[in-house]
Amino acid sequence: KQYLCDVCSKTFASMSGLRLHLKSHYGIKPHTCQFCGKSFAIPSYKKRHEKIHTGDKHFVCHICSTAFASSNGLKYHLRTHTGEANYHCDICGKSFVRYKYLKDHTFTHTGEKPYICKLCGSAYRNSGSLFAHEKK
Repeated sequence: KQYLCDVCSKTFASMSGLRLHLKSHYGIKPHTCQFCGKSFAIPSYKKRHEKIHTGDKHFVCHICSTAFASSNGLKYHLRTHTGEANYHCDICGKSFVRYKYLKDHTFTHTGEKPYICKLCGSAYRNSGSLFAHEKK
């Protein structure tokens, strides 16, 4: 049996996995990255994130040799080769391989900028732009 997150449509093999995941949607993030201070709801999410800082990338695409820190990263990357994009924008029809990318894309239609810098208050449409800003 699969357990579906009603917020982002991610599926889990167990109810406990879904419960842990739901913490990430509700702001309960007690696990902090030792390198940059970013917080996570689930210890394994923090561990996966910390690999960004250490350069630990053991999951390699057999098509283009791009390396990833997690099997999930590789899984989503492989969809770019297969053309599989399961998330579609109801407004313009554009397709995305991750729900998060679709969600961020919808902000281009609404003008919403939900990613806010805690230091200066600058607002961004996606987490990548906020991350780039915070690194400066």
